Amino acid sequence: VQPNAHTDTDQWGGGRIDCIAYSPDGTLLVTGSTGGHLKVFDTATMAELLHKGPAHFWRRDLPGIGHIYDVAFSPDGSRIVSVGSRTNNHLTGDLEATEDGASQMMVWDAATLTVLAEKQPASLYTSSVDFSPDGTLLLTVGATVGDRCPGGGIASEDCQFLLTLWDAATWSILWSQADPDIGNGRAIFSPDGRYVASAGTTRTLRLWHVNATSLTLAKSV
Repeated sequence: VQPNAHTDTDQWGGGRIDCIAYSPDGTLLVTGSTGGHLKVFDTATMAELLHKGPAHFWRRDLPGIGHIYDVAFSPDGSRIVSVGSRTNNHLTGDLEATEDGASQMMVWDAATLTVLAEKQPASLYTSSVDFSPDGTLLLTVGATVGDRCPGGGIASEDCQFLLTLWDAATWSILWSQADPDIGNGRAIFSPDGRYVASAGTTRTLRLWHVNATSLTLAKSV
């Protein structure tokens, strides 16, 4: 599915498609764009089934353009989680903090795109999200402190990064830890759910043991 050049702004908010994920049964695709558009497609026909635009993501009294960095289906296919930011410049990626933060995590009913939960996982933006294989935990990566984070994702006094583990039933934070090496990176669960792998801007790869409510560093290279 390729947007027509004349309607690109209407369909995708004038931005690129920044993330994509299959449903567990392979029948659906979900996409997120830098313009703040979340869409669900039928993989057999590539027909657009559902669409939510920027008004569903960002508070109207705070200026900015919604940017969806990552999306994920729950293992049972019933929920979609999207994460991203409010950015005042979606071309450079520079982010400016507001009093109550710029990051947002949305939990959606996959069949209707009805909002099930809304959380603010970090002060600036969240770049990565992943469910544990059993669907009980959620993992996010995001910027955590400072007034400004450059698009390059390099940690500094003004910009630090956070790895966060969530309870996927209550959407409460179970554990979080600053990781200056993850930058604008990603973190994923292993297929058996026993480990998390994280990597980012500084090209440091870490493996973490998954405990009931926390992560423990196992190895770093």
